[in-house]
This record gives sequence, C-alpha cells and structure tokens, in this order.
Amino acid sequence: MALLGTEFEPEELPPRQRQQRSVWVAVRSVLREYSVVPLGADRLALSRAFDDGCETAGDVIARIDLADAQTEISLLRCSQEQLQRQLNTLEEQMQALQRDGAAAAQRGDSAALLAEVRSLRLASTPRG
Repeated sequence: MALLGTEFEPEELPPRQRQQRSVWVAVRSVLREYSVVPLGADRLALSRAFDDGCETAGDVIARIDLADAQTEISLLRCSQEQLQRQLNTLEEQMQALQRDGAAAAQRGDSAALLAEVRSLRLASTPRG
C-alpha cells in the first residue's frame, strides 16, 4: 500500500476518506480464487499451488484428469463398436450389390452405398 496524499479528486472518495484528507492506494495485489466447492472453476489457479509444493492440489487434478480420460476412452470404445457394426452392415450390402451388378447401378443402390461409406469416413476422420 502507498499513501496517495492529497493528489485526488475529493468527490470520488467515500466520506470517511474525505475527512482524513489522505488515501491509501493498493499498488500491488494478488488475485486468489475463493470457492465454496473443493475445486474451483480455474484449474490453472489450483495448479499454481504446485509451485508452493502443494501435492494435494496435484492429486486432485490428476484424479480429475484421469477420470475424464477414462470417460473419453469408454466413449471411444462405444463409438468404435458402433462404427464396426456399421462397417459390417455396409460390407454385407456391398457383397449383395456386387451380385446384382448392373441392376444395382441402374437402381442407384451402388452410388448410394458409396455415398454412405464416404460420409461415414468423413464423420470418423479425426479433425485437428
């Protein structure tokens, strides 16, 4: 804190400060997150506790990260199983259409199958 002295606009101050005719000004502050929950919204604020040697914060972050990773792995496995079922169905349809030959092309079935395979490939291609 630093004493500002009399270099201020009196009307901008609360009445008590006006009576004392001097103002203390914070020249440096540290912003901390206070939260009623065990882990606040700003995970980076908690991770800065590592610098102070707080291993508990690291344990909490690691548990959350690993739980999230496990959830993502489970979702990927479900997606992979669903994709495998779709591929099996498409391969069966393709084999049936190959037996039909020109009739499949005339009906538009082969083109529809190709479009479905391409859209499935686009949907499953990772974006990055």
